[in-house]
Formats: sequence, structure tokens, C-alpha cells
Amino acid sequence: MADGATDPSRVERASAAQRRAADPHASVWTSANAGSGKTRVLTDRVARLLLAGARPERILCLTYTRAAAAEMADRLSRTLGAWALADAATLRREMRALAGPEAALDDATLARARTLFAQALETPGGLKLQTIHAFCDGVLRRFPLEAGVSPAFTVLDDAARDAAASRARDRAATEDPGAFDAAAAHVGDESLESLCAEILHGRDLWAGRPTPARLAAAFGLGEAALADDPLGALWDGFARADLRRAAVALAASSRNDGWIGAPLAEALAAAGPEESGAALARALRTDGGAGALRNFDKVPTAALVKREPWIRPLLARLADHADPLLRRAEAIAAANHAIALSRFAAAFLDAFALEKRALGALDFDDLVERAAALLTDPVAGAWARYRLDGGVDHILVDEAQDTAPRQWDVICALAEAFFEEQPPEDADGRGPGAAAGPTPRSLFVVGDEKQSIYSFQGADVALFGAKREEIDARLREGGRALVRTPLEWSFRSAPAILKAVDLTFGIAREGMTSTDDDILHAAVRPLVGRVDLWPLVPKPDDAPETPWDEPLDAPAPGNPRLLLARALAAEIRRWLDEGETLPGGDRAVRPGDVMVLVRRRDILAAELVRRLKTLGVPVAGADRLALGEALAAKDLLALARFALTPDDDLTLATVLRSPLFGMAAEALERLALGRTNAGRPGSLWAALRAAPEHAATTAALIAAMGRADYARPFEFFDAALGADAAGRRRMAARLGPEAEDAIDELLARALAYEIEAVPTLEGFVDWLGRSAVTVKREMDKGDPDGPGAVRVMTVHAAKGLEAPVVILPDCGPRAAPRGKAVARVAEPGANDRSRLPAWRLPGARAAALEEAKAAAALAERDEARRLLYVAMTRAERWLIVCGAGEEKPPKGEIPRESWRSLVAKGLESGGTALPAAAPPPLRELIGDEILRMQDAGAQAPAPLRPGPGPALSRPPWIAAPPPPAPRAPTRFRASDLGGGGAKPAPDLAPLEAPAGPVETPPARDAAAALAWGVAVHALLELLPDAPPEERGALAEAILRRAAPAADASARAAMRAEAEAVMALPELAGAFAPEATAEATLSVALPGLGVVSGRIDRLAVDAETALAVDFKTDAAPPPGAAPEPYLRQLAAYRAGLRLIYPDRVARAALVWTRIGRVDALDDAALDAALARAQSEAAG
Repeated sequence: MADGATDPSRVERASAAQRRAADPHASVWTSANAGSGKTRVLTDRVARLLLAGARPERILCLTYTRAAAAEMADRLSRTLGAWALADAATLRREMRALAGPEAALDDATLARARTLFAQALETPGGLKLQTIHAFCDGVLRRFPLEAGVSPAFTVLDDAARDAAASRARDRAATEDPGAFDAAAAHVGDESLESLCAEILHGRDLWAGRPTPARLAAAFGLGEAALADDPLGALWDGFARADLRRAAVALAASSRNDGWIGAPLAEALAAAGPEESGAALARALRTDGGAGALRNFDKVPTAALVKREPWIRPLLARLADHADPLLRRAEAIAAANHAIALSRFAAAFLDAFALEKRALGALDFDDLVERAAALLTDPVAGAWARYRLDGGVDHILVDEAQDTAPRQWDVICALAEAFFEEQPPEDADGRGPGAAAGPTPRSLFVVGDEKQSIYSFQGADVALFGAKREEIDARLREGGRALVRTPLEWSFRSAPAILKAVDLTFGIAREGMTSTDDDILHAAVRPLVGRVDLWPLVPKPDDAPETPWDEPLDAPAPGNPRLLLARALAAEIRRWLDEGETLPGGDRAVRPGDVMVLVRRRDILAAELVRRLKTLGVPVAGADRLALGEALAAKDLLALARFALTPDDDLTLATVLRSPLFGMAAEALERLALGRTNAGRPGSLWAALRAAPEHAATTAALIAAMGRADYARPFEFFDAALGADAAGRRRMAARLGPEAEDAIDELLARALAYEIEAVPTLEGFVDWLGRSAVTVKREMDKGDPDGPGAVRVMTVHAAKGLEAPVVILPDCGPRAAPRGKAVARVAEPGANDRSRLPAWRLPGARAAALEEAKAAAALAERDEARRLLYVAMTRAERWLIVCGAGEEKPPKGEIPRESWRSLVAKGLESGGTALPAAAPPPLRELIGDEILRMQDAGAQAPAPLRPGPGPALSRPPWIAAPPPPAPRAPTRFRASDLGGGGAKPAPDLAPLEAPAGPVETPPARDAAAALAWGVAVHALLELLPDAPPEERGALAEAILRRAAPAADASARAAMRAEAEAVMALPELAGAFAPEATAEATLSVALPGLGVVSGRIDRLAVDAETALAVDFKTDAAPPPGAAPEPYLRQLAAYRAGLRLIYPDRVARAALVWTRIGRVDALDDAALDAALARAQSEAAG
């Protein structure tokens, strides 16, 4: 048995919350936790609106993706279709599940429910379940003149937009060469292309065309100050000779003084004021000139000041004089750069607009921008809203946390009439602005701030809370209220996973929500769940160097991310081979159960997919394919290039080795070595034609060359794949299922190209080579009862998906992301979200830029936390958190944090995670232990049901009697070797007075004694390795975690007890730097089997191996150690003898309460071990 029956009360409470959110008579704002069923709530609300009399064409549901809109439409269609065919009893049951057990259901309601499916089908245009972009597209096509767009406009896809942007960049260089030159002076070709992409992505920054005065004000300057040269006064009031003397003295002094002297000398010798200023900044500030002003009360060093006392006041005076001038110069330079950037951006955006106008096209951002401008226009917008309001009574907004500001403008403009007071009723009993039905107009918004992860698409998480308050206030003005209904129950994840989420984000809460509410989740289904936290995979000490002939961008052989990917693939293979079961043991893990989520598609994901394929694990491939990098597309394009230029040997070799022809490497090598022409090297194509054994291949290639002259691109590739699709099947068999998607996308692009351009094969190959086409692959689980395939995808792509087993291998430390060139600086006097564009060039150090950088770093950290939340909540039953790299101490005001560190802090704070054995393929990389938190109820794995297999002959040994099964080795913990009767109870007072000055502690009860022991052990484990000056702060931190309930006096006593033990001269070796704390021991001992334990301190030198065990309970008289302790230390000593046969193994008990060390006698230990062996044998 794996999972218990679902608790009906939990289901009812969760369903009641969903019903409140779906109430058709109220405007509702719903904050929905992951897995809480928001898609069902949206579907139920539409169904209840229809059931309450709302007309289908007057309901508008705006979703974030087309897939979400399609899923909602499918669910609603199935629901309404089932109602149409259901009998009365079934329909009543469905209605009560939808509206609640107290809902009044008469025959008329049931009859109406049966007609809704047909009504929805007959609605012109169908139900309005669409993305915000699709809705805006429809608005612009309905009001093209009012919006100022062509009635027949087209929408640019990504490839067409990139091509238009490239042409716009060239046009801007021609039409405004001054602006182009100002930008090009600071960037190269690739950086300029990236800069233009940033300008397009953040075009809202230039919506108002910021003036030089506004940009100067952002840097604390007036427009007139932009021409100032404060660096001209840099040396005013200073004798350069004195400064040179100071520079020489500093350079000749210590290394730290040299950091000031060398740049000071460079500043004095510089040719111009800008070079002087840059060098002087490095002299006067920390961090290479980018940090704070040095404290000249403490620098230069005391030794130099003693010799040259005049230097320190000189430098302090120079700093007071020069630093304000440097900061003003930096602000002026940054402002002028921002003005240059804005001038170039204006020229580029104008050119881009002209390119789109020439094409009669809009891009996706234009759809929203033009629709928002139309709907908010005081004249044209009033007319458009009047016409639209006549067609919309109910608005539903999905994924509100990722709705961009201009998208909110569209929604709020549509809902404006909802906020206004209803006019008097007209003759038919309904005002012109009233709803066309018995239900009042309503607005429903659902989202989750914790899942806002699309800032790169313009989403602003801060708007979620701001719009909630704004809409609430507007509704209250009209005498209505916004009902706030949270959905906290999860229908997806097991309690253990939800607890891990709560613990993690109970600590890492900042940046998750705009409210003060706790982040809490409750499970509806009592699944047995598990959360595993693996140690990070480090870089191996003996990693081989990269071979000289490897590509420059090839990852190093010892790259820990590669090692993790390979070990993870081996672990998944082991699950399938050994029948690893899901937590709870109800069934074995199938490939389709496993979802691997990464933050970016990099070497980790690529290596994992490659290794899974190598090991024969079904894998769905990557969730996104760059068409130009997909092997199937590369092979087809290589065939096209060969057909156009048959003398290209490398291209022909690529074609021959592709799945289309499948030539063996040996055969290709023979062809290549035999290509001669009159004694000179010939072409590979000539050698192939001369080889009779390859006649069929030659004929196929000649046919392809013939088609290249006349066939359209689609016809060429379709023929290459074969009339019976044999080529497609060969590609899919060799390259995996993602080859199908690449082939389909290539053929679709060929058809699109034939419409847009002269349909030549050569033109298509060139066009596709210059386009960055990405294929998004559907990665849903497929048949839930089939084996499926492992999914490897990004967290962003997994939004809305789930899996029984989720692995997060990208949780290690990450390098800081490359900062964007365009910074968003605050505009003085504007609202908190108003920003102006600035240019973050290398070396720019203006205060406004630093503030923008800090704000961007904080936003990036917060979104990374929310991305972790999304990743963790995809898991149903088993979550594995792992990563590669080395954790480093946090630095800076906003320290970078790894996902693993966040999860580790959360699990440790809960206190329920326990050590568990590491997976076998990972042990060489991460050690023997992982941390695990799991639900109660896990039982032994259920037997697997074998699938059908090939018929086998009956081997002769099958009738022979089986040999005796080998006895499995017995396993003991060293502390469980028997003799328990003699162990002292933890609540006893000391049996012996301390020999030293330590005060005899009072008796403690069992719980207090256990807590005391845990705290003292933690101190003795961690304090010895810390520098003495840091031990006080570290001890406080340890005790806050290990003994949170202890008062100050108890903590002081714990620390005193530990420090007294550390000071014992007999234990100097045990606390030496080379000694090991909490050393894990697992060894097979004769007569006992495998004995494992953890030695508190292990000290090994050239002659001895000493095991020290701390005991915090009452000390017996000397020489009377309790039997369990003797057996435990005897096992440790026996294990050390096997591990270190050339050393003398010794053991000692340390009674921490009285500071006594008992060096245990060899004879006593031998006797104790013999007794344990005798009991085990008996």
C-alpha cells in the first residue's frame, strides 16, 4: 500500500474554496497556490455563468498562453457535452458538485444545463477563451481606422521580427549616422545587435522619448551641467611635487600601500583629465575604484605614517577635494551616455516602425500597445469601449501575476464600465450598460505572486497587489466589493513536498508576496511523499586537463555539472533496472514519471539527454529546439547545400553519415582516402560516383541535385524524406522523437518562405541560416498508463505541468548573470515604478547606475526564488534537489544564493529531515549520505508485474534444486551492540564529583539531557575548526539552532562545558586541525556483520588512530564504563584496526560534564567485543 484514502473533509474544504471563487454573482480576486486547481475554477466559473443565464458571447476569458486557452476550451466543452447527455440523477449530482450541496436545482435549471453545449457551439466565433494577444488582435481588426493600423495587417513571428530589426539597424546607421556612431563607439557588432534587442524588449522606456533635461535630472544634474568639466579642477590647491613624493613613498611601502601609490602615480602622469580621474578613483576608493572611499584615518599603514607623518593628512585632504569632483564627472558622463543611447534608440525604433509599416505588419508588443492606446483614448477609445462593452459582461483573467503593465491597461479599460454606477433602466428593464442577463457584471482575476517568473516578457509582479487594491477601491466606489478568496489546498503534491516548500519559503519569504500572510500549503490527497537533498557535486581534485585538440568552448572533463548529469542518468537507469518504486511502494517508477527541470538549457541538460539516450532510457529530448542546431534540420540542410555545391567534400561527408544514407564511418574513410584524380587529390563526390557499391546512394544524390534547380524548398525536402516517409522514420529512429518536431518546423518554414519570397532552394538555405528559429515542443506526459519518456526541460517551460518524480539538478551556485546594457534608473519626482533608460557601460560608476544595479540584483534574486517555488511545486510524490559546484560565503548587500542552500536551510529549520544512504551511482561524487524528509507510511516495494517478453527455451538448470541462499550480512549500529542494561539513565545526577574546577551540574530530566547532549556535541563538532576570535559568535549561532528553548544561562553552561573539554591536554591531538569531526565508519567485523557508526573525533597520526566519543550523561566511577559504551568503542577500535593496520588503534570516552578522559583498556575492549560477537552468534 502506498497512499491512504483521500480524506473527504479535506476534499470538501478545498472544493468549497473553489466554489466560492467560482461564484458567478461576485467579482473575485483569487490568490491560488500551485496545484490548487485554478484551471478548474476558471472552467467552473464560466460554466456557472452560463448556467446563471449569461450569454456565451458576452464572457471573455483571457489566458496567458494558447495552450491554457485550448485546455480550458476542451475542459468546458467536455463538461457541457456531458451535461447534455446525462440523466437527471447524474446531472443533479454534477450540479451540486459545481454549485454546492445547498444549491437549489429545479427542472428549469436542469433543462437549461442540457442546452448549454448547443448554445456554446452556435455562438458566433465560439466562446472567447483566448490569450491577451489574440484578443488585442481582434480589437485592432475590428477598429483598424480608430487604432491607426492597416485593416489587413499581419503579425510578425520571431524570425521575421529579427530580420526587420536587422534592416532597421542598417537604416538607422544611414539616416542618423551621428546617433549610430555615438552608439557604435562603445560596442562591437555583436554587442550592438544585443543592444538593439534590449531596446526592442524595453521599448516602454522610450515611449515618452525622454529629453536630455529629464535624463540629466535622473543623475542629479541640470541640463546646463552636461557640458561641465569638473575634472579640470582635480589638482587645484595641491602641489604635484608633494603628491609625487607621496606616490613614491606609498609604492615603496607595503603591498596595501602600493594599491594607493601606483594609481596615484598613474593619475599624476596621465595625459588627460579623464585618464587622471579614472586612475585617481582607483587610488582613493576600494574595489578598483568602484567601491567606497578609503578610510584615510587608517590608511596608509602605521609603519609608513610613522616614517612620513605628512602623507595621511595629504591623502585625506585630496580625497575630500577630489571625490566630489569624480562623482560629478561620473554622473555627467553617465547622463551624456544615456542621452546618446536615447538618441540612437529613437533612430532605431523609428526605423523599425518604418520597416513594419512597409510590410503592413505589427509585432506582438504592438498588438497590446495599439489596443491599450485605442481603449484608453478619450475619443476613439470611448467609441470602441461602447461597442465592446455591449459585447462583454464578464471578464476572467488567468495568470494575473505575469500580466504586463500595458496588458493591465487593456483589462482595466474594458472593465471601466463595470466600475461605473449603473444608469437608469430603459424600456426593456435593462440599462445600456447593464449585463445582458440576471447576473451582474463581474471581474474574476486569478494568479499567484509566488509564480511570477516572466519579467523578461515585461511582467511586473508588483502590479499584482497594486491592481488588486485599485480594483477593490473602484468597485467600492460603486457600492460593490471585491471578494478575496485564497486557494491554499493542493490537489497535486504530497504533504512532505508541501512541507518542504513551506519551510523553504518560510525563511526565504522576502520577494515572494506583497502581503504579510504566511506561505502555507495543505494537501488534499494523503500521498506518501519524499524530499531528497543531495550534497553538491564538487570539482574533482584530480580532474584531467582538457585535451589540446578539443574545441575552445568544450567543457572541461572534470566539470562537475557534466559529472552530475552522467551520474543522474545512471541513477535513473538503475531505477528502471531494479524496479525502484515511487514513495509508498505502490508501483515502480516509469520513465514518464520523471521530469528533470533546469534553469537554462546548457551543458547539464544536453549531457543528461545524451547520456540517457546512451543508456537506453526513453527520453523526450529538449523542450525547445533551435532549428539551426537540431540534427535533423542540419542533415536536411546539408543535403540542400550539397545539391547546390556538390564539390563541397565536408558537406557531402555530413550527408553520407546522416540517417538519410547511413554510411558507415569505415566506408566513408575508404572513399575519402581513395579520392584521386590523375595522381592528385580529387573530390569526394567523384570518388563516390566511381564506387559501384554505392550506386544507389549516388543515384539518390543525383536526383537531389536535379531537383535543386527547379523544385520549391518544400518540394525538395519532402522528396528527400521519401514518398513513404522512410527518411523521416530513419531520422526519428536514430535521433529521437525531437527529430519529428525539427522536420515539421523545417517544412513549415519552407512553406512560409515560399509565400514571402522567391521560392528558390538557395534563397531558403541562406534565409534560414540567418534566422534564429526556435521550436517549442509539447512535453505533456502522454498516456498515463504507458511507460512514457523522461522529460528534460526548463522550469519556465514546465509551468502548468506536473510529474510524480521531479529532479532539480541545477540547484548549485551560479555565476552572476551578465548585466544588461540598458539600466532603468529612477526618475526624480515620479512614481515608484517610473524609470528612465541609462547606459551601463564598462567602468561607469554613477550613483544612479549603482542604485539601478542593486535594484536589478534584488529583482533577479526574488525572481530566482519564485522560480524555485515553481520548480518544487511541480512534484507530486518525490522531489530530488541536487547540484554541482562549491558554495561560497555570501558577499555584498544582496548575496547570491543557491537553490540548494535555500532548501537546506528550510529542511534544517523543520528538524524532521534525517540522513539517508546516497544513491549508489552518486557516492563517489557526493559521499555516502543525503538528507531526506518523507511522509510516514512508506512500505516495502510492491512486486512488479512483468510485461510480455520473447519466448525463451527452458534451460536445464531450471529443474535442479536451488543452492542455499547466501545469508545476508547482519547490520548493526555501533551504539546498538547490546549490553543495554548497564547504560546509565540520562536523568541521573553525576556519580562522581568532577576532578577539576567544573561545577557539578544539577540532575536533568531525559528530554533536557537529550537536548543538552545535542547542543554540546554540536559545539564540540564545529567550534574547534573556527579561529579562537570567532568562536563566541559561532557558539551563539550553533546554540540558537541546536538549543532554541534554552535560556541564556543554560547556553552559557553548554558553551563552558564544551570549551572545558576542548582545553583538556589529553585531547590536544583530537582537536588538532588534521583531526576529523563526526567521522563516518562502516566496516564488516567478524562475527557481527556490517557495523556502522559515527566517531565524534578521529585523530590519526603516523603511529596511532584514536577514536574519541563524547558522553554528556552522568559519569560512572573510573574504570566502570557502561557495557554499551564499551561495545561501541570496541567496534570503533576494531574497525580502525582494519582500516589502519599499520597503526595502533585506541579508544577513549570523554565525560563532558566533569571533563574526564577515560582511555579504555585494550583487554576490556577485547572482552566487550567478544561478548557482542557471542550474543550475535547466539
